[in-house]
Amino acid sequence: ALVMDRLVTLIKKDVLAQQYSDKYLKNLLAQSLDIIVYMKNFKVYEVSTVEYIKENEIKCSLIFSYDENSKKFVKV
Repeated sequence: ALVMDRLVTLIKKDVLAQQYSDKYLKNLLAQSLDIIVYMKNFKVYEVSTVEYIKENEIKCSLIFSYDENSKKFVKV
């Protein structure tokens, strides 16, 4: 969910996008994205799915995560 908020913030930096509400932009993103990959220092740390259920109802589910202790990518 934090990624979606960050993407909305970045989109709203465009003057033309400022006319749209955050909810509208989140819904648009949720309908456009299937997977979010979080990377840090050029390494994949998390993979999440994005599911648009209905208006204003978005489900982000973590499916893979990098485990610092075992140094492995694990299914959540």
